[in-house]
Formats: sequence, structure tokens, C-alpha cells
Amino acid sequence: MLSQTYLTFLQVVQSGSFAKAAQKLFISPVSVMKQMNNLEDSLELKLFIRTNRGVKLTKAGDFLYQKTYKIKATANDAINEAKAVGEQEKVVINLGASFMRPADPLIAIWRQASDELKNYNLRIVSFNDQDVTMKSPSTDIGTKIDCIVGPCDADQWLEHYSIYVLGYECFKVAVPLGNRLAQKDLISLDDLDGKTLVMPPLEASVVRKMCQDLSTSHPAINIINTERYYSPNTFNDYADTLVLTRESFENLAPTHRMMTVDWNYRSPYGIIFAKNPSRKMKNFTKILRQTVAQYANH
Repeated sequence: MLSQTYLTFLQVVQSGSFAKAAQKLFISPVSVMKQMNNLEDSLELKLFIRTNRGVKLTKAGDFLYQKTYKIKATANDAINEAKAVGEQEKVVINLGASFMRPADPLIAIWRQASDELKNYNLRIVSFNDQDVTMKSPSTDIGTKIDCIVGPCDADQWLEHYSIYVLGYECFKVAVPLGNRLAQKDLISLDDLDGKTLVMPPLEASVVRKMCQDLSTSHPAINIINTERYYSPNTFNDYADTLVLTRESFENLAPTHRMMTVDWNYRSPYGIIFAKNPSRKMKNFTKILRQTVAQYANH
């Protein structure tokens, strides 16, 4: 669930001023302003343009609002659907969700398979993309979080976690809006010659293969591998540079246009849970596998 600070942020945006938001939240304008100042400081981002008539969002603020609103809506949907199920005792699945990993694929399955999953409740638990490392997508998996949904191609994740692959998505390139390549419909590898391309760490086998292939076939491409996996700040850090991205990250970079590239590289996404899962997760994933197979045959 979203923290009170982010709920206050949503109310400020919807109200248009700190004072009006304070009225809605039954707190003082000073308290609202303090929360928003602390939020900007913690994110190291300017979210608002303050005027005598109220506040307006910066581009970063608008981006944060859209994604925060989506997480809140997803959480509300999950809660409402859980309440609609019968009054019998249900097993709670704590599903981790973040800006870059909003759990949409599992939510879609849940909505399709409401009868099969009627004995389960889904609880959305937010986690921070900044905490994702090459060793773990979240150290809370297996404790506070039962599972998360997202990219699952990291070698060490395969060693330390159980993974149920739901599908594959194509790699794309995020091109700065001012770059001439952003005007094209399809990018060729020749278009990338002489350009710098930011890519994730070499921890994932598919990324290693891409780097090897590109270094051999197009050595003029200057490849930079980041030290950490992407966070929402990555596209801001490389606002003027081409960045390797994926279909599920399509709306994360307002400064870039997501471009299809003439290649066949793709990466898996799926459900990531504990290496030695609890009984409820074993049963839950068993039902999911049966449900996905059933709907795939229809």
C-alpha cells in the first residue's frame, strides 16, 4: 500500500494547492507543505512549480503522479475484488508492486481466474525499485512479500529464487526526443553505429550475448553497462543518451521515445518468489500454472 506521504501527494495534485489538499485531508497546510518538501528532498527531484495561485507539476512530478495513481488504483482494485469473494477464510498473497514492476500480468490473470483463485486474497505491498540489486529483486521476498512480477533474467536471481516465467518481451531502445532517430519508425543496427548505448549490467545472460554480438558485428557502437539495475532515475541520468529498455518500461521515460529495433533479442518476465516457498505459495503457483495452461488452450 502507498504511504501517507504519497497519498498526500496525490491529494495535492488533485486539489491544485496545499491549502485545498489540507482541507480534504483534515490536516494543516503547514503539515501538507512539510510532507511535500520532505518528499522532494528524499527523491532529490523538484515535483512542483509553486505559484501564488497554487501548485503545478513539473515533468518529473507528473510522471510520479501517473505512476503513483496507477499503483493506488491497482491496490484499490485488488482490495475490492478480494472483498467481493465469499466470506470463507482466505489465504493472503502479499504481492510486491513498484513503479517499474507494477504486477499487471498477475493482476490480469487474477481477474481472469477469479473462480479458481476464490480462496485467495491479494494484498499489494509496495517496494522500492532503488533496492533492486544483482543478488535480489527484493530482500523482503519470503517474509513481507510472497512474490513480485517483473523481468527475471538475472543469473543470481535464478540461483536464489524460484521463478515462474509468464512470457517474454522484446528489448527496445529509448531514444531522446531531440535525437533524429526518434523520427524513425524502425531502428537498424547501422543506425546505432557511432552512438552510445546504455545497457544493464552483464549479470543477465541475454545482455551478455547482446553485448558480445554488437561488439562483434557493430564495434562502432559505444556500449556502457550500468553498475546497477535500472531504477526510475536511470532515464533521467541518461536523458541525452540511447538506453536499452523493454516493452514493460514503455511509459517510464517521458524524455525518450521507445523505439523498435531490427533485432530478435527478448527477455523473460514472470513471478519471482522464495527458493524454498511456503506451502501457500506452492499451492498458489500450482493453481496459476493450471489456470494459465487452461486459458492458453482456449
